[in-house]
Amino acid sequence: MAISRIISDDELIIKVRQGNNEAGLELFTRYEHYAWRIAHDFNSAYPNSGIDINDYHQVAFACIPGALKFYDLEFGSFYQYWKKFSWNELITYFKRNSYICNPSPVGDDGSWGVLSEDDFGKPDYTLTDKLEMDEIEYIIQEIIDKTKNEKDRLIINLFLKETNFEEIHKIVKVPLRKIYYVIAKFKRSFTNLYEKW
Repeated sequence: MAISRIISDDELIIKVRQGNNEAGLELFTRYEHYAWRIAHDFNSAYPNSGIDINDYHQVAFACIPGALKFYDLEFGSFYQYWKKFSWNELITYFKRNSYICNPSPVGDDGSWGVLSEDDFGKPDYTLTDKLEMDEIEYIIQEIIDKTKNEKDRLIINLFLKETNFEEIHKIVKVPLRKIYYVIAKFKRSFTNLYEKW
């Protein structure tokens, strides 16, 4: 008996964690389609990488068990959690396997690798810089998403827009020491997450 498509992802996850195989099959069927969507999105964002879209699909699809393992129902959206998880894995895969980020020189036997910096000039760092910026934006958004207090989120966003502390104080109407605390906590969280990447 098939599980109704009306059931939410979180309800499916509860059933999967209770050992319901039909729920697991339904979840993987849904996310196989989502994996194709994210593979197309990633391929559009980073074209001409030399990586086949099927490889992107496999990376995204393979993230489902990991996302299931670490997902907490309090996060509120398994799809968003899995999407961030997958995008991060796709960036890592891209860095390791793309023509642009991982050029291979001509082999000793005369066979051609992917690209040869010696023969074709200096590497183009614009794409790797963009990937790093994407990672930084991802980390920042993850911290903001986990920040429950609305005023704290506003303080972080104003800080990121290079608003000085006095202006933040006027806008948010909280003591300056609270602003210093929120920004110091944000910086610590960012540093810890960035070092793990």
